[in-house]
Amino acid sequence: MKIIAANFKMNGDKEFIDNWFQNFEADTENLVVVGLPAIYLESSIQNFNKSNFKIAAQNVSKFINPGAYTGQMSSAMLNDVGVEFCIVGHSEAREHLCEDNESVYEKYNCLKSFSITPIVCIGESLEIREANNHLDFISDQIEKFKTAEDKIIFAYEPIWAIGTGLVPTQEQIEEMSSHIKSHFSQQVTVLYGGSVNSKNSSEILNMNNIDGVLVGGASLNAEEFANIAQS
Repeated sequence: MKIIAANFKMNGDKEFIDNWFQNFEADTENLVVVGLPAIYLESSIQNFNKSNFKIAAQNVSKFINPGAYTGQMSSAMLNDVGVEFCIVGHSEAREHLCEDNESVYEKYNCLKSFSITPIVCIGESLEIREANNHLDFISDQIEKFKTAEDKIIFAYEPIWAIGTGLVPTQEQIEEMSSHIKSHFSQQVTVLYGGSVNSKNSSEILNMNNIDGVLVGGASLNAEEFANIAQS
């Protein structure tokens, strides 16, 4: 079983999301996880959560206790409405919300304390890749997680491949996945993300060290994402 995850980012409205779920039909044994804008989480969970189909949050607060954190959502709040997965550390959050490795790890621990499965995003810029520092950069991003005892899901998303149409070679993806897993004694799941679509998903999902995909833009089309889920 692979994990086929979608990230809607800041896209859609109620009508769009309702239509998306009505049009999504996939005969698959893979686990499908759909990351929605926060305002649509509860209604989507009530209407569409199934055994192999889960709704995910796109982010969470690093603060575990209630308090004066205007505009933030705690892990307790996500758990209260039935969220079972949550994306953390996406490159866009690291850039626009100034998240760093420490805060991503704090969010991971908050989610785990409420039995929510984190999907931890990591990835390097083109500058770091071209300087041949990509392995060290990823090692730094996952360093704090080496003390974790539970299963971990990482989504490797090279920043230079997100929304650009560029996809790393199979050798580059396999190298990075093996590198990530080599840091851990326990089972680690690695998803690949970055310009995934129905034309390249089968090739990516057939790679030995890849356990699923995290899909951005292509996930907004229900039929396209269904094809990916059935890859």
